[in-house]
This record gives sequence, structure tokens and C-alpha cells, in this order.
Amino acid sequence: MLSQVDGARWLSLEGRSNVNSDVDAVRDAELRYAQRYRTPRPNPRRGGF
Repeated sequence: MLSQVDGARWLSLEGRSNVNSDVDAVRDAELRYAQRYRTPRPNPRRGGF
């Protein structure tokens, strides 16, 4: 289970997860995220955008 608290708001996720470090898979996920929400800010730790 993954939980996050932000003041009076909270979120819990339960189930299987997968961490994928494949460059093409990460790029695809970043592009799909940007289409749905916004373009991610540059992050040197991520190595993408």
C-alpha cells in the first residue's frame, strides 16, 4: 500500500506496481502524461524532459 497525506487530503493506493527504467518506456509515459495533464518539469534525476 502506498499512502500520501497533504493537510486534510489523503490518498491510498493498493495493488501491484512496476518500476520501469527502460528509456523508451519512460519517454512514452512522459509523453502520455503530458498529453493528459501537463508537460513535466525538467528533472536531472529522471534523465528525461
